[in-house]
Amino acid sequence: MKKTRIILFALSALLLSGCGASRKSVVNMPEAKKETLVSQLCQAPVATELSADVKYRLSGTSMSGQLRMRHGRCIQLSFGLLGVELGRIEMFPDHVMIMDRTGGRYVECHYADLPLRNQLELDYSSLEALFWDRMFSPGRETVADISSAMTPAEYNRDGSAEFTDMEWGNVFKTDSKGHLTEFSKSGQGWNFIFGYRDFVELEKGFEYPRKLELDLNVLDARLANLSIEADLSSLTTSHGSWKDSTEPTRRMKSVSLDKILEVLEGLF
Repeated sequence: MKKTRIILFALSALLLSGCGASRKSVVNMPEAKKETLVSQLCQAPVATELSADVKYRLSGTSMSGQLRMRHGRCIQLSFGLLGVELGRIEMFPDHVMIMDRTGGRYVECHYADLPLRNQLELDYSSLEALFWDRMFSPGRETVADISSAMTPAEYNRDGSAEFTDMEWGNVFKTDSKGHLTEFSKSGQGWNFIFGYRDFVELEKGFEYPRKLELDLNVLDARLANLSIEADLSSLTTSHGSWKDSTEPTRRMKSVSLDKILEVLEGLF
């Protein structure tokens, strides 16, 4: 069940590994350039809505589903097999909804209830930043405040860079084109990486990755390492008719988070 908890949290955040910047030929980044790059990466995206079809590969299992987001409102992830939806995770500013379609069960919980929440310190605002490929620093809202939270960047001659938020231990890497390509965080006995690659322009001033990859390594014999890859297709920022939230059907039963995790454990 503990492995499933890690998988669910990872799907809730759908995280990725990959594409770190080169560490060769490191030079000091001018403060003005640092502030400009941080400003570009932490500002709200030009697009306010995004949806895509998703093919997941996680721990040896392949699934399909959808990713749907409305900035400031919701993040939706669905996953299934052979065109049949098995589960759904929907994130909102104040709560999370997890549905087990096959078992007819659902749970509505808070972010504090999610596995590894205390270690990762992720809430809706930081998860939303991750899903929209944005830089963030918890508790800081202005560009100047976020920039001041970052240590002087490791700046490579090819234009890629690395920033560290010393207060929270968050590390952000960029490529030579100014894309945020990796978020990582580690603690005693665990390491978490959320990466992005293969960017495509969806509208003027807005690019988004077509590949998302997650690596979560926990140095505990009881827990297996987790790797998730997500290939996105049919990406669009057009406004759709889908609703922000999915209401459970009358046949679905509200249960505890532990019950949902027990039922979904068989899927993985």
